[in-house]
Amino acid sequence: MTKNEVIGKIAKERIVEQICSNIAKSADCDDTLKDLSQEIYLDLLSKDEEKIVNLYETNQIRFFVVRMVTNNLFSKNSPYYQVFRKNANLTVDIDDLKDKL
Repeated sequence: MTKNEVIGKIAKERIVEQICSNIAKSADCDDTLKDLSQEIYLDLLSKDEEKIVNLYETNQIRFFVVRMVTNNLFSKNSPYYQVFRKNANLTVDIDDLKDKL
């Protein structure tokens, strides 16, 4: 089995999306789950082929993905945090502005 086959199987079973949803709901930040899932898939694709295949064959891929999601959500150095969460507090909902006017 190749890395692309493993990631394809993970994508078909929607494992990354399920994990992102579970962790993001508990962290109260489920507004950008699609973006988070895509970041995880990109990161998986950039990993070493042997590592991904080995994790899958030893049934550790789910734990690996959980750690990747957790790191991306909560680490201020993660690409996901830098792009999506860092400035999230700076945005304002238009409905909130209407109420103030």
